[in-house]
Amino acid sequence: MKKYNSFVKYLNRHYKEVIKDELLSFLMEQYETKVCIKSLTIKKVIYTKSEIDKVEFDCFFNASYILLKNEKEELNLQINSFICYFKGSFSEGFKLSNKDIEIYDEEEFNERYTKELIPVIKKNEIDKYATKFLKYFCAEALQTPTKLNLRKMLNDKGIYCHKATLEENVYGKIYFAEDIAKIYDSKHNIIETKVNKGTILINDDIKIKRKEISFRNTIIHEAIHWYFHRNYFEQRQLLDNNFTYAVFYKGGQEKNNQIALMERQARALAPRILMPKKQFLIKFNEISEELDKATNLSLIKKWHKIIVKLSKFFGVSYQSVKYRLRDLYKHRADGVFNFIDGKYIKEFTFKENYLKEYQTFVLDRKSFIRLLKANKKLFNLFIENKIDFINNMVVINNSKYVNENKKRLTDYALNNAHKCCLVFEVFSEYDKLTKTNNKQYFLFSQSNNLKTKAIVNKESLTMILKKIKNDATKQVSQKTNLKNDFTKDLNYYYNKSNYTQEQFAEESDINIKYIRAYLKGTKDPSQIEVIRMAIALNLSYSSLSDLLTSKNMMILPLGEQNQGLLICLLLYKDKLVMDEIYLALKEAEFGNLLNLSDNYLKNHNLI
Repeated sequence: MKKYNSFVKYLNRHYKEVIKDELLSFLMEQYETKVCIKSLTIKKVIYTKSEIDKVEFDCFFNASYILLKNEKEELNLQINSFICYFKGSFSEGFKLSNKDIEIYDEEEFNERYTKELIPVIKKNEIDKYATKFLKYFCAEALQTPTKLNLRKMLNDKGIYCHKATLEENVYGKIYFAEDIAKIYDSKHNIIETKVNKGTILINDDIKIKRKEISFRNTIIHEAIHWYFHRNYFEQRQLLDNNFTYAVFYKGGQEKNNQIALMERQARALAPRILMPKKQFLIKFNEISEELDKATNLSLIKKWHKIIVKLSKFFGVSYQSVKYRLRDLYKHRADGVFNFIDGKYIKEFTFKENYLKEYQTFVLDRKSFIRLLKANKKLFNLFIENKIDFINNMVVINNSKYVNENKKRLTDYALNNAHKCCLVFEVFSEYDKLTKTNNKQYFLFSQSNNLKTKAIVNKESLTMILKKIKNDATKQVSQKTNLKNDFTKDLNYYYNKSNYTQEQFAEESDINIKYIRAYLKGTKDPSQIEVIRMAIALNLSYSSLSDLLTSKNMMILPLGEQNQGLLICLLLYKDKLVMDEIYLALKEAEFGNLLNLSDNYLKNHNLI
């Protein structure tokens, strides 16, 4: 007879299939769709009753499962914890009492608090805390998908929300004691007004230009502080009666460690409360099935519409919906509504389940420059023109993926990013507040000020390298009308520009007498002067390369710092612009590489 060193291992061996059958029925009833259970592991047993030959216990287990639209198409992967209630007997080996087994969600969890009375919320418990919040404020939201009526559910609990003109960098405040609030009128004069305990003030300053969905997010953010952090603030108020409210700053400007921790908790909980997990998935599946019936709807457009419809239904921003979708393993959301470097990039899609947690195809330009400086292999591929940075994505420089004439990704690349684009892993730096490496996925945005780090996914880089080796890299060099003679080539580009010599001198930041000499061929320019003239003429990187080659100059600047200049030239290679390249260099702390005069910098508002 086989020996077991624990009852848990016995159950894993003999009762896993029984639990699977019950879990399948439970899930199909919950989600009203077909389910495929991928894995199930029993973790622990807690006995609840023991009488002669009868025993009752709770069996805790984890399971991963896939919701199915049909037998071939998967909707999404889920990983959850459950409790299975057993009744049975150990007489003559363990036996169930008439298969008396019941499964339910493991919603109970052991709450822990810091010494300052702040809840300790683990990542896998955030949804459970969100459920706890909703059970108190709006239990019906856990029954069916709905847009929360924030004012009603808060008013029912004695919390009242008012719009006010607060300090410019403040989104909202919530008061934990009666106080005199200082707000601003339309002329920015301070007005003092009495506020009661449980009052939320939301900044209505038109300078912030906020939409209703932003107000909703701020309201729920402050309500989270009221529910989860009230005891912390009231204890602080007991010790210091000047401590009456919590502030939600724009962009996160908290210097106090405890406040910063609570702000992170509120930001993590808000989208999960506004979009409860099960109800969000039900609505997602409903919208997805509805869009599948539409004809001529591409996968990219489908995901675009999914986010728009979910945003409208739950009253949240597109970015919040994307965050929630990614959080629930629907990583295709990464391809749409990407606002990076001040603009929305072209939308794209990729193979289902290709991206993992913390992974993305998109990077902001500054992060990419930092990555090139840190990754020699990637830097060399970029310099050799084997990869390109287009649409804020790193793509194989091949005509199959890159339309060289229009400097954009081909339709094939946009629909198959997994076949040609590099994957990055994005996470925050070492978090001094929690003493942990707090990895947290976030969506790249100009307004995001988190200290993050991006690294190249090794598997993705290996795939890219294999494709580069197998595919012939397309090299494009337009030499029509060029003589491979520096003076003639410079004059050709100069004549096309319609500059006067004075304008050319001003835009290239080179003395007029030297410009005249270079155009006549009576004096040789330095390498940096050739680069500045090419930038002033708005040439492409390939044209700059031709100019330098005709002057027998190396296109690859020597020295570690000069690599920064080369990177920036390549990044803007479709059309070189002096101010943009200078600002990019300045961000990378290499602003002096172009050797621009103070007069030029002042005239162009660069200092």
